[in-house]
Amino acid sequence: MYRYFLKRRCERFLAKICLMIVSLAIVSQCQSPKCSQLVAAGYSIQFPSHVYRVTTFGPAGPNQLHVFFDENDNQVTDPSVLQQLASGAWTHDNVIVPPDARNGASLVTSLIQTSVQIETYTTVQELLARSMAEALKAAATGGVTASEAVENLTVGMLKSELLSSPRSFLILSAREGLTASLNAYSQMLAVPFPASNATVFRIEDLNAIKGFYLQAYALYLPNSALAAKLMPNASQMTDQALTSFIGQLFTVTPGFSAANDNQVLTLRSLLTLQKGIANLGTGLTALQDYSQDLNLVLNLANAEQRTISQLAIAAANSCIGPDGRPLIPAQVNSNSDPSVPDAIQTALTKSYPGWSFVKTYNPSETRGVCPLVKSPFPPYFISGDFDGDGKTDYAALISYAGKGIVVVFLARGAGFQAFPVFSTPYIPDTLMVLPAGWTYKDSSPKHFGTLALASVGIFGCEHGAIAFTYRRGAFVEVDTGE
Repeated sequence: MYRYFLKRRCERFLAKICLMIVSLAIVSQCQSPKCSQLVAAGYSIQFPSHVYRVTTFGPAGPNQLHVFFDENDNQVTDPSVLQQLASGAWTHDNVIVPPDARNGASLVTSLIQTSVQIETYTTVQELLARSMAEALKAAATGGVTASEAVENLTVGMLKSELLSSPRSFLILSAREGLTASLNAYSQMLAVPFPASNATVFRIEDLNAIKGFYLQAYALYLPNSALAAKLMPNASQMTDQALTSFIGQLFTVTPGFSAANDNQVLTLRSLLTLQKGIANLGTGLTALQDYSQDLNLVLNLANAEQRTISQLAIAAANSCIGPDGRPLIPAQVNSNSDPSVPDAIQTALTKSYPGWSFVKTYNPSETRGVCPLVKSPFPPYFISGDFDGDGKTDYAALISYAGKGIVVVFLARGAGFQAFPVFSTPYIPDTLMVLPAGWTYKDSSPKHFGTLALASVGIFGCEHGAIAFTYRRGAFVEVDTGE
C-alpha cells in the first residue's frame, strides 16, 4: 500500500511537470482572443505598489492564456513587469489553488514516520546526509550556493562512510532529504500561505511561496523514492549489490575518480555524487525510480522559469482589439524574449543581423520520433554552467541566412563571451542541457563516455544528436551515437 500510494503521488507530480513542459510549445500557438473574450480570473497581483488585474482566456490548464491590466485598465506590456506577473500567476494556479501544496507537509511527515529509523549514526554521517539535501536544494533554486564548501568534510570521509555502511548512509540521506522537504513546506505555509479564494496577492509572498515549494518538491520526490526502496520489506536492494554499486560509483563519477582524499567537499561535488548515483542507478532496478526522479528535479527550476517566460510572452501578444489588430506594440517578437539577457540579444544582432530564434518545434511530432528528446526547455534558448565556474551560461539556437546556428555564451565578468559552435543548412529540432555525469555512447561499437561538465545537446529527428562540451578553453564536439 505504501509503494502504491507513493507511486500515485509521483505520477501526479510527473503529470503536472509534463503539462508545464508541453505548455512551452503550446502557449505561444494559441489563438489570440479579442479583449471582450477575456474572463476575469477573480484575483489581482500587487507589484510593487500597483495592483494588476488578472484575466484569462481558454479553459484551465497548461495552454490557458493570462492577460494583465493595470489600475487604469491598460494592458501590461512591459517585459520585466510581465515576467513578475506571469510568475505570480503560475504560483497562484499551480501552488495556491491546488490542495497538494497545502497537504505537502502532512504527506512528508507520514513518509518520515513510516521510513526506516536509524538508531545510531555518527556526526559525520549526519553532516554528510544533511549536506546532500542542501546540495539538492541549491540545485532546485538555481545553484546559488552550489560552490559553498562543506565545513570539516573531505572526499576521503565521504568515501569511507559510503563504502563502510552504504545502506545506513542512504537511509539517513533519504530521511534528511525528507526532513528538509518538510522544513521547506513549513516555511512555505508560514509566508503566510494565502487562501485559494483571496482576491489580492502580493508578489513578494508569491515569489517566496514558489521558492519554498520548488525546494520542497525537489527534496521530496527523489528522497521519497529512495526511502521506499530502503523499507524493511524492500528486498530488491541487497547489501552485496549496494556495496558493489558504491565501489563503482567512485570509480566513474567525475570529480571523484581522481580526487585527493583530503580535498574539501562542496555542495556542487555532493550534487555531482547524487547525479552519479542517478546515472549508475538506471541499471539497478531498485534505484531506477530514484534516478528518474532526481533527473527530473534537476531540470525543474529551468522548466518552471522557461514556462513563466513563455507565459509572459503570450500575455503581451494575447489581446486583439475591435479592428482585429493587437492592442499592444510588437515588443515581443521572434528575436526578442524577456528571459534572454539584453547583452546576448545585442551580441546576436551585431554578429547576425536579421537573426531570429528557431521556434518551429512541435513536441507532438518530435517526441514520438526521437525518444532522446525529453527537454524541459524551449527549443531555442537554454542555460547552465557550461564551463564549471559556477556562473550561469547560455546557448541560443537561431536562424540566420538560411542556416541553423548554435551560439554558446559563457559568463565573463559583467558580460558574455560568444562561442559559435554549430552551423548547418538544416534547422535542429531542439537544444537541451546535458548534465555533468551524463553517459553517452558514441558511434563506435563499445565506446562509452561521461561528460565532465554540463554540455549543450543539439537534437534533430532526421539528423541525429550531437553535443558540445567545454575543454581547455574551447567547445569540442561529442558524437552521442544517437
